[in-house]
Amino acid sequence: MNYGVRFEHETGLSEADNKLVVGFDRTTASPLNVTIPAGIDPLNSTATRQVVGGLIYAGQNGANTTTGNPPAVKVSLRVGFAFSVSEKTVVRGGYGLFWAPWAYGANNSVGYSATTNLQQDTTIPITSIQNPFASGIIPVSGNSLGMLSGVSSTISFVDPTKTAPRVQQYPFDVQRELRGNLNLTVAYIGSTGSRLTVNGNVNINQLDPNTCGRSW
Repeated sequence: MNYGVRFEHETGLSEADNKLVVGFDRTTASPLNVTIPAGIDPLNSTATRQVVGGLIYAGQNGANTTTGNPPAVKVSLRVGFAFSVSEKTVVRGGYGLFWAPWAYGANNSVGYSATTNLQQDTTIPITSIQNPFASGIIPVSGNSLGMLSGVSSTISFVDPTKTAPRVQQYPFDVQRELRGNLNLTVAYIGSTGSRLTVNGNVNINQLDPNTCGRSW
């Protein structure tokens, strides 16, 4: 029998000057309510619903300085055995817990990066080379706009509840020696993954099923 344990530590993504987004506040009323009239609540026609939500920046108003919520200590267990039932029969098995690294991406820097698109026709030039950005260049605002950052544009951020993906593996086999220098092996290999990151994109602005009509 052999066994072992390994301890790993991995922090979320961070930036030296906290120039990144660490989450999205889904409950606080947005400053947009000053200019947008409160709408009728689709679930209650006698009530109104405000615009809520806004980006959360690292280190601002008590927010974390790292993205996600990985475990402080990732414990990786290992155990394996080989047992000789008889002179010609062997049983083997094992178990292992493996942690996968995060799939990071530079997609949570809203406010600290900006792209100004060049407006141009594919056949007839409509933009002057002397002044290609006549309407100006989109400025970098950092976190100065607070919950108004990224308004009217597509935003993305790492899920603040995101934890570390892991895989558990557990093989087992029985091997029997036969005549004529042959052997017969019956084996089972199992693998279970959880919290895995394949794509991971979730549209938090999708319609609530309770507000959708039903057809029978």
